[in-house]
Amino acid sequence: MLECKTFTASNSGPVTNFPLHVFWREPQEDTLEHQHAYVELVLILQGQSVHHYNKTSHPVMRGDVLVVAPGTAHSYRNSSEDFAIVNIVFLPDRLPIPLIDVPLLPGFNAVFHGRDPDGGKCPFVHLPEEDFLEMKKLVVQLHHDDETRPSGYRFSMLGTFMMMLSRLARIYSHEQGRNPQIFLHINGVISYLNRHFKEPCPLSKLCQVAGMSRATLQRNFLAATGTSPRQYQLQLRIAEAMTLLRTSDKTVDDIAEELGFGNRNYFSRQFHKITGKTPVYVKKNIEHF
Repeated sequence: MLECKTFTASNSGPVTNFPLHVFWREPQEDTLEHQHAYVELVLILQGQSVHHYNKTSHPVMRGDVLVVAPGTAHSYRNSSEDFAIVNIVFLPDRLPIPLIDVPLLPGFNAVFHGRDPDGGKCPFVHLPEEDFLEMKKLVVQLHHDDETRPSGYRFSMLGTFMMMLSRLARIYSHEQGRNPQIFLHINGVISYLNRHFKEPCPLSKLCQVAGMSRATLQRNFLAATGTSPRQYQLQLRIAEAMTLLRTSDKTVDDIAEELGFGNRNYFSRQFHKITGKTPVYVKKNIEHF
């Protein structure tokens, strides 16, 4: 039996430096079974192939979009000579982007985390030609910034990726026709966290906001956002910390106190866990962030 190779952030080159990259594969030949330690969003540019994923298979063609979750084995087989794809690889927990209300879209988990609501399946959607051409334009811009790296390219890439994420989540939501009621139920909780993330937000308070029990809130919140309320709040704090480190004269201690971390050491550990860098490193290397 062939070994399933795992590609991680450490052995995938540039993914370590910035948690979002684009790889143009033209042509894309057949591959051995492999898996990744990051999310891989794939746009099929032309040609045909058979995508094998988690012991299932599905034919793919121009206009298809696939999302491969971390740790899931997949491969391409029986590819046509003109088969071409674009791989957008990213680490969700390290992307410094404000998700705000996009987790309310039923298709968000599928596109951002590679989690299909049916479980075990590869999130998949076929784009109508008009949507495909618009998506390709965004991918071309994303790839150009990643390759040429002009001043401010990280900011530009994040903006482009956010546009892609929202469009794909909407399209996927529409295609799946899922009941959005569960997401509406926790809308108040997400809005509350977005406004009060610097303050203590105990689960008991969030249960009051949602009108749910602890177990129901945690289950519904996970289904809507792919994470827990506590982790969601932490991600908001880290995103704000990154902004303050880049744009203000505040010290690391000041930022830790302002964002409710209590002390510098705890703040630094959590910041490093999500971004892969320390606050001090970011502060000293502002031009790279």
